[in-house]
Amino acid sequence: MGTLHPTVVSETAATYSLNLFMPEVFGLMSAAQATVHEYPGKADAIAQQLQTNHISKAAHTLLNEVNPLCTNHKYGLVDSVYVQTITQDYRTLQQYAAALNHSVVYLGDFSGISDTELLEAYADWHADIGLTAAEVSRALADRRIEPTEFLAIKQRLHQSLRTGLEFLNRLASVVEDE
Repeated sequence: MGTLHPTVVSETAATYSLNLFMPEVFGLMSAAQATVHEYPGKADAIAQQLQTNHISKAAHTLLNEVNPLCTNHKYGLVDSVYVQTITQDYRTLQQYAAALNHSVVYLGDFSGISDTELLEAYADWHADIGLTAAEVSRALADRRIEPTEFLAIKQRLHQSLRTGLEFLNRLASVVEDE
């Protein structure tokens, strides 16, 4: 993760600023920008839907806020939630979590899940574990792990964890109270 840079503001307090161009922060803002730019109708359509929900945000303001190179506008967390809800695009959430070394798991509504769906979820989880093991095996074939191989393993592992947690959520939906 990037480095926090201390700036002393008094003898008793210090603040820390994040470098906007840290890969984690830049990735987060790039994801937000892609969400807006790839939505049908782009910023205009999103701004119109925000207006429908009584949130005043001009399209050009939104475009400036999600531009990673524009430092005089800030994209707010609440705005981000609204935009992701409108677009159903959660790359920003995923990048936010990744910037803080966390993972995101979709917690769907699995009420009324069938036994077959539960078994499919279990099989999907084990298939992802197998893909993770294969990635590790490929990386270790030359008895060393390069940075790109580590990244591939990390991404596969995060995917298998998400799949495992989805299975756990599905399983929780069939738990019966005594």
